[in-house]
Amino acid sequence: MIQCKPVPHLDGLFLTSDGDATPMLQQVSINGRILPRSRARVSVADGGFLHGEGVFETIRLYAGKAIFIEEHLHRLTGGARMLGLVCPPGETIRREIGRLVRANRVREDAVCRISLSRAPQGRARRNAATRVIFLRALGEETARDFERGVHARTLGFERAAGPSASLKTLSYLPSLLALRAADLAGASEAIFISSGDLVLEGATTNIFARVENVFVTPPTDGRILPGVTRQRLLSLGGEGVPSIKEAPLEREALLGASEIFLTNAVRELIPVIRLDGRPVGGGRPGPFTRALQERWRTFVESLVSPPPRKRAQRRKRPGGAPRI
Repeated sequence: MIQCKPVPHLDGLFLTSDGDATPMLQQVSINGRILPRSRARVSVADGGFLHGEGVFETIRLYAGKAIFIEEHLHRLTGGARMLGLVCPPGETIRREIGRLVRANRVREDAVCRISLSRAPQGRARRNAATRVIFLRALGEETARDFERGVHARTLGFERAAGPSASLKTLSYLPSLLALRAADLAGASEAIFISSGDLVLEGATTNIFARVENVFVTPPTDGRILPGVTRQRLLSLGGEGVPSIKEAPLEREALLGASEIFLTNAVRELIPVIRLDGRPVGGGRPGPFTRALQERWRTFVESLVSPPPRKRAQRRKRPGGAPRI
């Protein structure tokens, strides 16, 4: 485990909140108005710019559809409420995402980011929020990491403490520093370890480790971000699906796990094949992780393309005569 310390600037390193790195598409939405990215402006007096005061959600679009939008809006609304920000109705945000998808002519899988930050202060706008929505293409590394797995590195500090630990806030510096430290160590994800040697979460992910034939994931006890994919996976039962439980996970158990994988909304389930420079299991995605990946993809496909409804058969007239 490496400790948190200053790291040099990495030229050309472009990090995003989900570990993916691709440019945003040309049309963006600011407070419901769609305009070219080159003309998009946010005030220098905005609370998000000044203090990182705001919340955001990153959503994967499947064939242009935000199939898990309700869970993301629930978390966004809850975070805005804790910060005292006015969040527009979910229907408004869903409509704006749909307009933005059409404006950018998105038909493939993509990434949508929604952010709410405190608007410039004013007597009548004390709790008003600046709302920014943009889309970007899904990076090639997303599919690559899903198939091949990634390297991860443990770090001896926490992403956040206190009430903000369970919020997806714009104050993203701890995660960015962790990702840069991991990159210097040849890894693409950082795993936060508490002072009590408990595994918490990844810089951009939740974590699952196979210990004694069961996948264990740290509980959402106010110290980690309750991931949407994590929660969906916990409720995803079915034949052939490995057992998963929420329980405290010590670093020593993590290092001895036979399989490890990470989850987030964009990258779905990512196998970890090396941790702190040592191979996990056989140094390749494990069979139980593969089974969960397959079950997840089947689940997603059922939501993106549900089976067509069966048409009710017309009752035949006596003797099979056609209706005139």
